[in-house]
Amino acid sequence: MLAALTFNTAENLPVGLLELISADLRVSLSAVGLLVTGYGVTVAVASVPIAHVVRAVPRRYVLTALLAELSRRTPVPTTPASRRVPRLGDWSCRSPRYGAPSSPAGC
Repeated sequence: MLAALTFNTAENLPVGLLELISADLRVSLSAVGLLVTGYGVTVAVASVPIAHVVRAVPRRYVLTALLAELSRRTPVPTTPASRRVPRLGDWSCRSPRYGAPSSPAGC
């Protein structure tokens, strides 16, 4: 029951946040709506082949693996940029987000 609530919340949350996402990305509301629609179409198209591939695996294991992946990936987009672990390209001279450039080339 908790897994169903978690999956539904993760998939439906962007619909409720369309205006905030639109303002944050500085794009039109319709563009963000199209992005969410694209995600929905991708899920609808991919779900049948994926279900076919994992049909021999017990459902409990599939659900556990999906929930583990969802919980591993969800905190990344919800973490403020100031608290994220920087990626490899973030330390280049082109990315002033993390302060002074620290590349060996000295930029």
